[in-house]
Parts: sequence; C-alpha cells; structure tokens
Amino acid sequence: MHPYRLIFPALIATAASLAPLQQCAAPAARPLWTRRALGAAWVAAYPLVAAAYPLVARAEVYEGSAPIELVNDVVKAVGSLFYDESLLASPRWSAAVKRAQTAARNADDASAAPAIVADLLQSLNDPYTRFKPPALAEATLANAGAKPAGVGLRLAPGVSGIEIVEVLPGSPAATSALRPGDVLVEIDESAAASASASAASEALRGRAGSTVSIKASRGGNKIIERLVRAQLDSSAPEVEARGVAEGVGVLAVRSFSGATPSAIEGAVATLRRDGAKSLALDLRGNGGGDLDAAVKAVDLFLDGGKTIAKIRARTGVDVRLASGPAPIREPMVVVVDAGTASAAELFSAALASNRRATLVGQQTYGKARVQRAAPIPGGGAVLVSRAYYETPAGVDVTGVGLTPDAPCATGEEAMACARKALLPPDELGYVRTPN
Repeated sequence: MHPYRLIFPALIATAASLAPLQQCAAPAARPLWTRRALGAAWVAAYPLVAAAYPLVARAEVYEGSAPIELVNDVVKAVGSLFYDESLLASPRWSAAVKRAQTAARNADDASAAPAIVADLLQSLNDPYTRFKPPALAEATLANAGAKPAGVGLRLAPGVSGIEIVEVLPGSPAATSALRPGDVLVEIDESAAASASASAASEALRGRAGSTVSIKASRGGNKIIERLVRAQLDSSAPEVEARGVAEGVGVLAVRSFSGATPSAIEGAVATLRRDGAKSLALDLRGNGGGDLDAAVKAVDLFLDGGKTIAKIRARTGVDVRLASGPAPIREPMVVVVDAGTASAAELFSAALASNRRATLVGQQTYGKARVQRAAPIPGGGAVLVSRAYYETPAGVDVTGVGLTPDAPCATGEEAMACARKALLPPDELGYVRTPN
C-alpha cells in the first residue's frame, strides 16, 4: 500500500453515532456549498450524534491508501452498514462500484480521487453517507463525547445574511471584536453570503488549536478576526426554564442527550412552581442529538401505547411506543424553525402527530437519517446512514421537514404565536393534553 497525497473536499456531516440509534494575498472568495438555509447552530463540534447538518466544501489534505484501496474500503463499509440492502443489491450500485474501481485503477494522479468517491456515494441517493478525510475523521472518532472544539458563536439566518446571535462567554470569540448582530462575510476566505447557518458553523469548527479567519460587517464597517479554536465548555444549559408569562411556561431545549429527559422534568417542575398552567417548548435551533434520548423525552408527554416513531433499518422496523402514564400533562405547544432537525424533529412530530402539541413557527430542516462512523484502514472514515425514522403517521421527513400548524416569523413573534395558540378557543382543534 503506497501513500497518495489526495486533496478531498471536507465532506462534513455531523450526524453519526457509534451506539445503536443514538444517530491567503487572498484569492477571490469562493462560496460555501449549501443545501438550504438552516437555523441557529452552535459553532462547535458535536461529532457522533444523531443530529446533522449538511456539508461544507473546504479543502483538506488526505494522506492515505491508493485510490483503488480507498474505493474498496468505502464499498466494504457501505455494504456492512447502509440501511437499504435492496439498493446495495441493485444494478445501479453494482454499476457505480465497477465504475469507481475502474476509474481508481486508471487514475493518472491524485486529483481524480475526490470525484471517484463522490460519484460512488452519490449513487446511494443519500446526502448523509459521506467520506471524511483523516484530519476530520480523527477528530470525529477520538472526540466522541468530548467537549466541542470551535470559537463559540451561535449563528442564524438574518435579513442581510448569516448573523451572529450569541457569543459564548469564555470562548475564543468572547475576547474578539465580534458581537451579536454582526453579519458574516467570509470564513477562511470563503464567501458566507450564500451559505446556510449550518454550513458556516461547520466551516468554523475544527481541531482544538487550529486557527480560523473571520470577516464580518457591522453597519458598513468590516471586522476581521483570526481566532484559535478551543474546546468549549458551554455555560448555557441544554434545557432551560425561561420563566412564566400569562400562565405559559417557556422551556428551551437546545439538544438531546441522555440527561435531557430528567432535565426537562426538572425545568417543568420549576415552571409549575412559578405558576405555569401550560407549556411552550422552544426547539428553535435544536439540531437533534441522541435519538434514544428524544424518544424518552417524548415519553414524558404521551400516555402508554401511543406511537412515538418508527425506526427502519436493514434488520426491520422498530416501532417505539410510549410507556405512560405521562407525568407532564399541561397543554403545550412546540416552537420550531429551520434549525430544528433530526432527533428534535422526531420529538416534535411525535407530539404533533398524537395531537399532544401544536407546532408553531417555521418549516423544520428535514433530516431523518441516523449515521454510524466507519473508520477506513488507510485513513479517514465513512459516515453511513444505517437507519431512518418515520413519524407516527409513517412519513419520512428527510428533505421536507415538518410544517407548523401555526406558521409565524422567528424571534419574539414566534413566542407570541406560541402564547396565542395556547389561549382558548382552540382554533386548531388540538387536544394538548394526554387525555
């Protein structure tokens, strides 16, 4: 096996899971690849969770095996993990494998390798099955469960582009000139104007100790910063009780982990003590997380026997049911936006489909795939979709998302809509209690 020095795009898909179902003089600025606009996302690495946003086209150096060995390793990984065995047995996949192997053997130089691998994986028609070169894969595989490495910015789509909506205290960005409201212009000389919030977030992530250059604008003035990425210890809780107004208790859930269900119970208890008679769960910008944790969180709100989700893998269909009785029975709404994805969409869909909650806000992202990271012997890893979930109604939301029952703008208007949706009369006809 002889090393080749290959230049691969950084195909970043932060939707992987190692546990079952957990899911320069500068050249002209080049655009960041984007699939669609996405909501607020922390600029920090969450490597092996069932939450994910799309890709960033950013060059990385790959030093690994010869192209043909890389292709064969990718084929082996996909063959052992990909959820759709019928597709793997199809003429289309067989033809794609033969085409990739032939191209790899005949490659005159390393520059052909990225197109070979991309062509192979695109034949799966699954945007979340991707190859990650060694530098990125090493961080993904080694840092599962570790604190995220980034610069500490929370981003969201704005009127003028991707805006900074929060600077994490104690982060590298906290000591810079960057402030909430600033609009991103470039990240490492890549234009951010046409990027999604998630693509910009991915571009800012990286290994602890590496640097990233950021250009932003504020009222026509340019701000240029070069920050060193660091492991982030967020002071913002994953679940937060934000207070009670007009009897409506607001509860923000930023992501799903093993601790989320108990944290939700604790936050609801706090809101009850403060006089809450109904609940507004804010899932805006929640990119997902641990799929099993999301299922357990739904179980807090549904009575036994009701369907939470249907998880489909090559081994069959796993129908997740609520165990009940539901300990949380207040009327409720769930506030969502384009940054609500993956496990957060499962949570939202389960409550809406069972008429337990009204969805308020904006169309969600649309991602129902669960990945596993498979290391490649020659270096790097393949993120392979090993399962996907359907809503209780049997709908795969990938590429579509969830449509709110009560559409409204983001920001404070969304919370005003949430409070209005909880007031009688119930124009939507939803029964927002488990009864």
